Amino acid sequence: MPTQSSRITRRAVVVALLAATAATAAVFLIKQDARGASAAAAGVTDAIVGGEDAPNDKFPWMVSLQTADDESDDDPVGHFCGGTLIRPDTVLTAAHCFGDDTSTSALATNPLMIFR
Repeated sequence: MPTQSSRITRRAVVVALLAATAATAAVFLIKQDARGASAAAAGVTDAIVGGEDAPNDKFPWMVSLQTADDESDDDPVGHFCGGTLIRPDTVLTAAHCFGDDTSTSALATNPLMIFR
């Protein structure tokens, strides 16, 4: 049976761990915000520092999964996930790309656009 002293010690350890976790999360969020603000202030917009745009036919197996505009099915709004062609008619992508969302998605390759 735990003694009064061991219960107090256990409670102190739990409180200390929670406080350390909260402090670590706060520091991480502050640093993350500072990095994002400094990058935006410097005008950095590329996702890969020092990267270069690849020609459209350089990586033909790569796929951009894009959200279609609700008013015009021919106008993709933006990239939401990537994928890889594993067969001419099959794209492999991450499970989180298609959760409970039932929106229309466009598979776009230049210049061809395929809708599901």
